[in-house]
Amino acid sequence: KELKLTQSALGKAVSVTKATVSQWESGDTSPNGENLQKLAKSLSCSPDWLISGKGNAEADSNISPMQHYVAVPLVSWVQAGIFCDSGQLEPLDDTTEYYPCPVKQASSKTFALKVKGDSMTASASGLRSYPEGTIIFVDPDVVAESGQRVIARIGNTTTFKQLMEDESGYQYLKPLNEKHDLIKPNNDMHVCGVIIGAFMPE
Repeated sequence: KELKLTQSALGKAVSVTKATVSQWESGDTSPNGENLQKLAKSLSCSPDWLISGKGNAEADSNISPMQHYVAVPLVSWVQAGIFCDSGQLEPLDDTTEYYPCPVKQASSKTFALKVKGDSMTASASGLRSYPEGTIIFVDPDVVAESGQRVIARIGNTTTFKQLMEDESGYQYLKPLNEKHDLIKPNNDMHVCGVIIGAFMPE
């Protein structure tokens, strides 16, 4: 609770299911081997103390704590669109997945999305790319600037693109994949959040 890690987020960090973490917490089963080491690292404590409750609870010097990780919900694109319109995420339930976001400055409103399509798959090699399936972390409290990757709402469409601005101050959206066209809105665009991190699950 001190680390603000949910069972889902801890399961992701240790590479086990939420049900397994629940069994560990209730005492029905105990972690061992590699899982015990991963769990101790994630909880910033020693493996021995985690199992027995005896001795020094502090983590060994070679274990780096996960205290700066914030567990954020993975929402659907429909939920993201509703958030863009209302500023509030729909009520989340027990089926909601959580991902540990390693960005210290992430606000409490930060949420995760799974990239759909190939519009943000970079055409040129060596450029930052977000292929389909990439998990992106979106922070609504970050002020969007030209060149940043953002989630934007245009009419009834929610999209992930790079925010651009011309010399006159006109803002438009640019896909990283050159096969897709620029999006030039008619004053009906609302930037909902800035991408502060991303990772591609195996």
